[in-house]
Amino acid sequence: MQLKVQEMEQQLYIMRKESQQADVSRQLTAHEQELNYERLQQELDSCIAQLLDEQAIAVNELHISELQHQVQQMRDMEQQRHEEHLAQVAELTATCTRLRREQALQEEEKEQLLKSERLKMSAELRSMAEALQEARCAVLRTLDVGSHSDPGNRYAGQNQDFLVVTEMYNAGHGLLGDKSACYAGKALARNLLTSSLRNKHIGRMAPQDVMEAVKVVTEMYNAGHGLLGDKSACYAGKALARNLLTSSLRNKHIGRMAPQDVMEAVKAAFAKASQAANAVYSLPPKTVDYLASPGSRCLVQYTLQDSQASVKHYRTAKGHEKLLECGTTATTVVLQGGVLCLANVGDSLAVLGVDQGPGQGLSGHFITCRHFGLNPEEAERIRQQHATTTEVLEDYIPLGHP
Repeated sequence: MQLKVQEMEQQLYIMRKESQQADVSRQLTAHEQELNYERLQQELDSCIAQLLDEQAIAVNELHISELQHQVQQMRDMEQQRHEEHLAQVAELTATCTRLRREQALQEEEKEQLLKSERLKMSAELRSMAEALQEARCAVLRTLDVGSHSDPGNRYAGQNQDFLVVTEMYNAGHGLLGDKSACYAGKALARNLLTSSLRNKHIGRMAPQDVMEAVKVVTEMYNAGHGLLGDKSACYAGKALARNLLTSSLRNKHIGRMAPQDVMEAVKAAFAKASQAANAVYSLPPKTVDYLASPGSRCLVQYTLQDSQASVKHYRTAKGHEKLLECGTTATTVVLQGGVLCLANVGDSLAVLGVDQGPGQGLSGHFITCRHFGLNPEEAERIRQQHATTTEVLEDYIPLGHP
């Protein structure tokens, strides 16, 4: 293109030269020369513009090439970074997989260790339970502590009786006389539990039948009544025995103590027993097995409805409801040598049997005052002291009646 421009410039120059030296013979007019000149000038301008366009295009192409090169470099760098990122991700994934595998192995080892420990603890607990059971059996062989529930004459034919036989003093004589007295006393108490007195109303029995059955009384006896009456009697009986064992009666000669001191010690033990009996109402169990209906021997499950309510009640699956009302009687005998200390609350009876000698048999005497509605003095006391809260109905004294 540049050569062409140069040729055209040269032609223009020649034409100018020729126009100046033109022969008149050619007879070219000034007008034609001007037209010629303008045409050549336009062609020259067109060539120059085309040349400039080509130069601009070349510059643009060079710039585009540089940009493409930069873009390619950026792509290469991005690809390299992407590959490095993928490598890091792969490395992290491998590390995580390894850590998970190690953690899984650790968890498995830990689980195996825990399982082994559980098995070991279970074996130890089983061994401890067996040892405890053996110890309990050994204790029961020397100390009778038990609970029992047999049909009685009230509360839908059910009385819940709790018996504690414990040794505070020994009245034996001679070598091993203490053990002889202990074994004999416990054997006699056990015989009472299995005698005809167990399931009968002693007040309605013939005196001769009572004398035949009675051997000796060295026990603490509680007869619980109502829903959870067995627990009430059980808690009260244990608390009564425990507090008597730690009272002033433990290491003193009862016969030489002032009657008021003996009474205060026994009253304090009874107060603790009353608190223990009432604790059943404060923390009742969620479910209780009790008689389905009065006179029935079939037990059904009662469920506590609201443990936070002031008046608690239980309900069966069939919708039968029963209020939580329970209590217990208590009869306590402490025998020290020839001195007998007796205290009771409620209508549980204590009978003292006396051996009349060879061939004479036994004589029996009731030595407790029964606190129930058929006792005129007790009924009058209840009416005088609790007229607005109780109502006396023969041998039953319900609460909450005006």
